Amino acid sequence: MAVSPAPYFTEDFSIRLDNLLFIVCEELQISGTRYRLAEERYHAIARYLEADGSPFNRYKPEIYPQGSMRLNTTVKPVKGPHDLDFVLQLSVHYELYRDPLKLINSLYEYMCQSGLYRLMTTKMNRCVRVEYKDDFYMDIVPACCNPDVPGTCLMVPDRQAKDWKDSNPKGYATWFDRKALVVASDGSAQIMAKAQPIPEQQAVAEKRPLQLAVQLFKRWRDVRYTDEPELGPISIVLTTLAADYYGGEGSVSQALNTVLRKIVGRIDEADAERRRVLVLNPTNGNEDLSERWDEYPERYTAFKAGIREFQRQWSTVLAKKGNVSTDLEKLFGEPVKKAYTMQAQRVQKDRSTSSLGISGSGMIVPATSSIPAVPRNTFYGEEK
Repeated sequence: MAVSPAPYFTEDFSIRLDNLLFIVCEELQISGTRYRLAEERYHAIARYLEADGSPFNRYKPEIYPQGSMRLNTTVKPVKGPHDLDFVLQLSVHYELYRDPLKLINSLYEYMCQSGLYRLMTTKMNRCVRVEYKDDFYMDIVPACCNPDVPGTCLMVPDRQAKDWKDSNPKGYATWFDRKALVVASDGSAQIMAKAQPIPEQQAVAEKRPLQLAVQLFKRWRDVRYTDEPELGPISIVLTTLAADYYGGEGSVSQALNTVLRKIVGRIDEADAERRRVLVLNPTNGNEDLSERWDEYPERYTAFKAGIREFQRQWSTVLAKKGNVSTDLEKLFGEPVKKAYTMQAQRVQKDRSTSSLGISGSGMIVPATSSIPAVPRNTFYGEEK
């Protein structure tokens, strides 16, 4: 069930709200030019990692994107650089490396051998970052197979822990794709079909409600924590919680409502038991996606406060059933203004072609045989 633009000429508030959210998501898309640039850089680094002189060549490396680029939930940052995460997976048992730091150090040293990447490369906790001058960076996560666990589970080096950490980016992506394909039917949820990885950027109209809800979720995070970005929940946590609680709603606004209500319920339950919310990789229970909250409890406190606030604000939006432009702008920022402008322009365009009429209740609706078209606006001011 791909999403298509909702009609703006409707008496149904939920549909009109979804139309606005749809346009907001269009504004959140990174440009096609920037997306193609990310792909070009990704393939260039991949060729370098796979080259004959690469220390990883003998391990039959498999290189693939993970995170928002893979899931098609990327949003333009409010401020700061755009990023692309990808995995350098080696077909070798992780124990053969013995010291996990040897793998990440080897990757860092090899990238620094390149005249192109030497001054752009930084060693991070679980990846090697290549940072470009135009507000763009790429994180390369080295990984080894973990045949001790069935499926596509991996082990990645963690410099801070000086140990291996569990992961499963392929399994996670497949899980998310399947969750996005859930549709509500008679109050229950069913799987429509098995999703396949999408190599190219999706247009907003091709995305499913879960993907759009995640984009809005991440945009809210970027706006809400813009002055203290380190306190904002990381994308993988928001994405996992959203997918966990998505019930197959065809409406993006209702999907957000369901997800927020259930996350707050989960927080309340954890508080009552005096523990924190635990967000695990649904395809590898050994990977705690929310482990940073143990080291930085203030981030968990900020997460709880932010989500509860978002849930209250969203309930207010749905209850108003009227002009919610100010409310939406507080949540999602500048794209909301553009969405209202674009919606007004579309109304004017259809009015100019006599495509719109006015119903008995005074709402703008499509012109039909029983609803005459709205007269064109032919008054352009008094003659001088």
